[in-house]
Amino acid sequence: RSKLTERLDVWALACLVIETLTAKLPHEDCSSVQQIATKLLVRRLGPYEDGWAAGAGALAELETATMLCLALNAADRPSATELQEALLRIPEPWMS
Repeated sequence: RSKLTERLDVWALACLVIETLTAKLPHEDCSSVQQIATKLLVRRLGPYEDGWAAGAGALAELETATMLCLALNAADRPSATELQEALLRIPEPWMS
């Protein structure tokens, strides 16, 4: 079993940011827990597709930062500090 770490919180934060900006739920294309499990574990896809920012009017840098947080391998996700640093480098306003 994997441990619950800050990298799980980083994943959740990215989902929250994207959901807030797009009004789309994570795994909105799935209608059951089994479909979500298949999407994540078999097809190796995350909760949101690349390109979400364009439809939401968000900067590409924000999409890059959030998509890094959704890496399937927790070790590949930024730490909370690394995420904070990445977000601080994004020019304001984040939305057009």
